Amino acid sequence: MLPNPDSSFLTDQQWGAILQFAQTHKEFDKLPASVSSKTAEWQEYAKDPDASGEGEPFYVRRPPKPYENTSPFNRLLLIKILRPEYLVRSIGIYLSQEMSPAYETPAPYVLDEVCSSASPSTPILFILSTGADPTSVILRFAAEKTMDKHLLPISLGQGQGQRAENLIERAKRGGEWVLLQNCHLAQSWLPTLEKLLDALANDDSVSPNFRLFLTSMPVSYFPTSILQNSIKLTTEQPRGVKANLKRCYASITLDELTSSTRPNEFKRLLFSLTFFHAVIQERKKFSPLGFNIPYEFNDSDLEVSRSTLRSFLDYAPSSDIPFDALLFVTGEIHYGGRITDEWDRVCLNAIIRRFYCPDAVELDGYLLSRSGTYFIPYFTPEEASPTISEKASPSRRAKRAMTRAMSMIEVPGTEANDLEVTQNYIDTLPGTDEPEIFGLHENAYVSYLKKETDRFLETILGLQPRQRTAGPATKEGAPVSVEDTVLRMIDEIESNVPSSFPAENIQKMLEANTGPNFADLGVLNVVLAQELDRYNILLDTIRTSLDSLRKAIRGHILMSSELDNMFFCLSHNIIPANWKKRSYATLKPLASWFKDLNERIIFMLGWLDREQPKSFWLSAFYFPQGFLTGVLQSYARRNKKEIDKLRFKYKVTSFTSDKLLSGPKDGVYIHGLYLTCARWDENSESLADQQPKVLYNEMPVINFIPVENHKPNENEYILSLIHI
Repeated sequence: MLPNPDSSFLTDQQWGAILQFAQTHKEFDKLPASVSSKTAEWQEYAKDPDASGEGEPFYVRRPPKPYENTSPFNRLLLIKILRPEYLVRSIGIYLSQEMSPAYETPAPYVLDEVCSSASPSTPILFILSTGADPTSVILRFAAEKTMDKHLLPISLGQGQGQRAENLIERAKRGGEWVLLQNCHLAQSWLPTLEKLLDALANDDSVSPNFRLFLTSMPVSYFPTSILQNSIKLTTEQPRGVKANLKRCYASITLDELTSSTRPNEFKRLLFSLTFFHAVIQERKKFSPLGFNIPYEFNDSDLEVSRSTLRSFLDYAPSSDIPFDALLFVTGEIHYGGRITDEWDRVCLNAIIRRFYCPDAVELDGYLLSRSGTYFIPYFTPEEASPTISEKASPSRRAKRAMTRAMSMIEVPGTEANDLEVTQNYIDTLPGTDEPEIFGLHENAYVSYLKKETDRFLETILGLQPRQRTAGPATKEGAPVSVEDTVLRMIDEIESNVPSSFPAENIQKMLEANTGPNFADLGVLNVVLAQELDRYNILLDTIRTSLDSLRKAIRGHILMSSELDNMFFCLSHNIIPANWKKRSYATLKPLASWFKDLNERIIFMLGWLDREQPKSFWLSAFYFPQGFLTGVLQSYARRNKKEIDKLRFKYKVTSFTSDKLLSGPKDGVYIHGLYLTCARWDENSESLADQQPKVLYNEMPVINFIPVENHKPNENEYILSLIHI
């Protein structure tokens, strides 16, 4: 087997994928040799799109010879291996070019057309998604049809069923509209709603102007007949800052933009507010890197903040804008009211201060990003040309970006109004967001794209039908069945599953440490015994279930639902549910998880058979908190201290675990911890920014030192063990 030609370019996992790809795809059987002999060319092919200047990554590029003419779909396979973070974007380009651009851009619905297709007995059902609320759209549509005073909204929940029935009875006689919000919260009343709708179809007394609007999350108990007989719409949250801005300004009228008593300040701060709304909506996609907890900010937050902004400007003195009040009401109440994590609140208030500030009103072309791509597209009359106000103090790159955008946003042949200028400017924005908008490191976006690719492929695998064949054909050319592939995997896994830890060895270890040194070693060995018991349960489960699955595939026993799930998981490189239930927490696929399991067993076996490790691999424990408590307890017994008064002091060393000659004088050495969003700088002995494309950085060995009544000073490193 060829070795990895360049570990700085390809990870071991990527190189393994290349070798596997060559075995299963005859066209690429020479790929490992090509990558080994032309590493520089493949590295050039796989570099970032910004560095190449080609705009869209990879899909528009030609791979090195002899694969420069490979099919577009095969190019996607290469992208999956070399730069998986760009796979979803490349698939969008592939669908757009090979099929139709309509598959890449979601088609907007026009409520007027939808409503014309409805009837008194055919409701309009809005299927909700996180962060999307169609209520404001329905209210505006009712106002356009002069039905705003005849729209009867009600939010369903406990005790609201009878009131909803009364509204439907009233509206069907008087020709009014009824809006039943959050139907999924009224599970017990949904059968009654189903009967009411069935009765409407045969009721000749119903007014032809009567309409029924429903909103509901997708739930399994929603009545099937309502789904079949309704017009179904889904309101998904726009993806990307540009899409969010476009959607928000599509609902704003010119009168609303100019009717304020202070139109210049209002339009600028309104754009800032809308941009802020788009930014925090998109920060959620970065998971804990964006917010510790995903919050469901929606259009109603923006609507009420917009009304607050108008009120504060209209009633404030003409020479003063109450920024402190705006920041508090918008950041702490309208948006902050949804926040439960204190650090998320600090983060949100720091973000909104970038947008709600005096410079946003006073400076022409106020920059919302360093690159100059994003800015407030309003200028005073004397500066309305593409010339950028010097007060904005943008960089040269920013000036070029702003000038280019301003030259494109005027409507040809007309004097564009403020709303058209804003909408045209939004059209010039890039469809792909840069991390700078969110105040995040570029690695945050790489991490998000990789997770998006994983979710996409997981969904594809979940929709995949059970195949009859899998893997390469035999030498005779006959296809290999999935059953044969899984049987081969069972044999391979069984041959590599470690043996269970003998119970007698564990007992001897405990008995050997009941003498004078029990205070030092006994507590940690009890922790070890508990960990070994957990690993034994997992190993026994793996062996027993593999044997049962083999018998079920061969027809010797019945294929249960649990074994059927195992069959599917093994054929798709997923950890089976019955293994995961008894396993330590992990996000790895099956192959990586099994390799990691063997490494953990080797660590535990070395501790059991030889001696206490010089450094402990903390993440190898099922329950690391139990181990840390054992360290404190051992120290308390040895030094006759109260364990409740002990706290850890952390000292980051400058060496790795493989270079240790002995254990520490106090406490324990810990290794196997990683940093994300930062790295440890050994020269300054402090945290520093990550290197580009390096998502995880291993920490050096850390000395955990128990100290009585320890209070860390401001310069001391404090270790967070939240995610262990």
